[in-house]
Amino acid sequence: MAATQQKRTQGYWTLTDSRMIDLESGHETRLVIDTALYDQKLPAKLFTSQALADESLESEYRP
Repeated sequence: MAATQQKRTQGYWTLTDSRMIDLESGHETRLVIDTALYDQKLPAKLFTSQALADESLESEYRP
């Protein structure tokens, strides 16, 4: 993985642009983060198996 860009967001270093290459196939994936939010006080119920499987349960907490 190559981290090509990073910045400090809310006191945390955040990779904002990174690239991963599959060495066998040569396939490349680029991940670009436009917005990162930290310390949002999310409820523990969002991290249950049921909530992680059902995207609709998190919609009210999305920016």
